[in-house]
Amino acid sequence: MAVVVSLHDDDITKFVGRNPLSPNDMVERTGTIAFDNSYPNTGGTVGEIVTPAMFELDSIEVMVLFPHLGYLFEFHPASVTVRAYYGDTNAVADGALIQVPNATDLATLTAVPFTVYGAVDVTSITHELP
Repeated sequence: MAVVVSLHDDDITKFVGRNPLSPNDMVERTGTIAFDNSYPNTGGTVGEIVTPAMFELDSIEVMVLFPHLGYLFEFHPASVTVRAYYGDTNAVADGALIQVPNATDLATLTAVPFTVYGAVDVTSITHELP
């Protein structure tokens, strides 16, 4: 399974500025992410894979995910994944936060808020930019 991204209808695109490293423009998108019932944390896949297309972007430059229902989240750019963490009751052994174990049911996390910044060819946007 995979995460489901919902963009806020009233805030689809905010123009941020020109990207000097790309012919595309930088935009901000906000919305929520819903997790499924089997979080992947195995040797090959660590975290939920996200793609720029899920956010209607050409690339993801920065993503901020906000804490939700006791979990913290991190966007990992090298693997283009979102990782989930929770407080560890045995922090002496392995630290204050640990990644959610493999196959954990996170289906109750249906509205994790995010803000993402990425590049997009603004000529392809069909609605008016704010």
